[in-house]
Amino acid sequence: MLLVLLITARLAGEVAERLGQPAIAGELLAGILLGPTLFNLLDPLSMAAGDPVKITLDVLTTLAIFFVVFHAGLEMSVDEFYDAIKGKGMYFAMGSFIVTFLIGFVTGFYFLQTYTGAAVMGLCISITALPVSVKILSDLGKLHTKTGHAIIGTAMVHDIISITVLGVIIGLNVTTGSSDPFAMAMMLLKIAFFMLLVFTLERSFHVKDGWLAKKFTGFMDRIKSKEAQFSIGVITAMYFAVIAEFLGLSYIIGAFYGGLIFSTATVGKENFAAMKRGTSGIAMGFFAPIFIAYLGLMFNLRELAPIFWLFAVILVVSIVSMFSSGYLGARMAGYSDKEALIVGVGINARGMMEMVVALMAYKAGFIDQNFLSVLVGMALVTTLVTPTILRWLYKRLPEETAPPGLHEQNELEELRAWLTR
Repeated sequence: MLLVLLITARLAGEVAERLGQPAIAGELLAGILLGPTLFNLLDPLSMAAGDPVKITLDVLTTLAIFFVVFHAGLEMSVDEFYDAIKGKGMYFAMGSFIVTFLIGFVTGFYFLQTYTGAAVMGLCISITALPVSVKILSDLGKLHTKTGHAIIGTAMVHDIISITVLGVIIGLNVTTGSSDPFAMAMMLLKIAFFMLLVFTLERSFHVKDGWLAKKFTGFMDRIKSKEAQFSIGVITAMYFAVIAEFLGLSYIIGAFYGGLIFSTATVGKENFAAMKRGTSGIAMGFFAPIFIAYLGLMFNLRELAPIFWLFAVILVVSIVSMFSSGYLGARMAGYSDKEALIVGVGINARGMMEMVVALMAYKAGFIDQNFLSVLVGMALVTTLVTPTILRWLYKRLPEETAPPGLHEQNELEELRAWLTR
């Protein structure tokens, strides 16, 4: 059945692209067709914990998330990341999260009447799916643009805060009414330590005229085994993912930053291109279709039918609150009206990251099966609608120039041309 899932997702993605739509739309629909909504060939939520298919599917989707996020990190540089979140950009990223979280919290408390359920609703409404956002922007060819960087920078801020808050809720057992300010402070210190570790390592490649970078590049040049660059990249990403998990953070953040530290400046032009070729092949050619189709499998329209009104209310609240906060924040940060529209729409895709929060909340007993279906449906609709609206908006926006700090655009275009041959 897993082979059927992969083949169906790839075929559906190809059909979607031939129809002028991002591949993600077809891959999502493939999951819907095979899931409980229609043919019910695969239903991850109804499988027993020890079911071999469920275990295999869980492993594959975990690996898919890892490689897609690692690939996203490779597609950016630390300088680009700084440009995306510095100054007013950081303020509107934080502001959009706070506004949407508070709106989601109030909405969740009205329907669930529990603080934990309300907090989960706030997180699910305010979160932005970094891997899905990257894939949408990559499919549209807008990842390395001013608006693309704003969307990715905002997604990173939203994801980090969301994972932190969810960890605090579960770790402190809020359902019993307990709180521990010391534990919350320790969580913030762990995040600060992890960020300091990553950025200190990356900056160390640039000191003393790049002495360390030259040594590391020379070491990689001397390696004779095939795909060694890819292996070194994956090992580095796994190393940071392990550190992140050890600190109580999500391995997704570790995988992203594990890719972010690599650039032509740290490993050389040829080694970096080889690393991206290997990663792109396995991430976007194999794991990404499985990951996107998996989101479709988690959606069950049959369960949504009796509570469709609730789904509609939460969907409208989630889209309007995220769009409004993103648009207004972007305008305050100096973006044009059309650029602000794109940012407001672009941060609406929730996908995988919201699924992570919803599933963890469901397993912890913070929400029931009905609300899980509502949140999955909300993630699905926002992920499907976002690329269509973005494509329409980008057609009406003058061609964007790359933001300051983009040092590798030519290499990126050459690599994409090579991958599409």
